[in-house]
Formats: sequence, structure tokens, C-alpha cells
Amino acid sequence: MQTVGTVSNYTGITERTIQYYDILKILPLHRHNGIRILFEKDLNALLKIMILKMLNTKVTTIKKTNPAELDFNEILTSLEQLGHHLNEVMICLEKLQGEKSEEGLLTALRIVNEFINLYVNKR
Repeated sequence: MQTVGTVSNYTGITERTIQYYDILKILPLHRHNGIRILFEKDLNALLKIMILKMLNTKVTTIKKTNPAELDFNEILTSLEQLGHHLNEVMICLEKLQGEKSEEGLLTALRIVNEFINLYVNKR
């Protein structure tokens, strides 16, 4: 059992952010003597929320998914896919540094656009 303040100090996630998730009912907090606390299951849910935010998932989408019920394996698969696509972007940009051809630029634009469509526009 951890207080919101302790979690905030340890993780760098602001107390206001955690309270915001509570207000939205994404991460309903428990109260003990007026102090907001998080149990282990809440910390797991908060981790899932933060990973989804890292994947550029909108809060409204997170609210619909119920983070507490998400499986870490599903999240891991999403992170692996994200890593694969970021790696493709990095490889393409490294090649582009050496050869500044129109074909290289078009390839880079295609890969970046695919990334945006997969991870930014659809969330």
C-alpha cells in the first residue's frame, strides 16, 4: 500500500496526474483516513496506463479499455511492434544520412507515415 505522494515522489508521475485518473475513474483510488492510497493492483493498473500513454493512447480510449483488466502480454506485444516500427524508422534515417536521394526520402516518408497511422492517428 502506497500513498499518492510516495508513488509520485518515487516515479515522477505527478500527484495531479494520478488524481486526474481517479477523477476520470480510470484509476479509482482508495482512501484511508482521508489519504489517497494505491494497492499493488492499483500500481499494476497505473503501470498499464502509463505504458498506454507512452504508446500515445488517448485517455478516452484508456477509459474504455479498463486498464486493470488489460493483460501485460497484450501490452508487451504492442511495445514489441512499436519497437520494430521505430527500428525501421531509425534504419531508414541512417541510410538517408549517407544517400540523399529522392527515393530514400520517399521511403523515409512512407515509413514515418505508416508509423504515424499505426501509433498516432488511430489512438
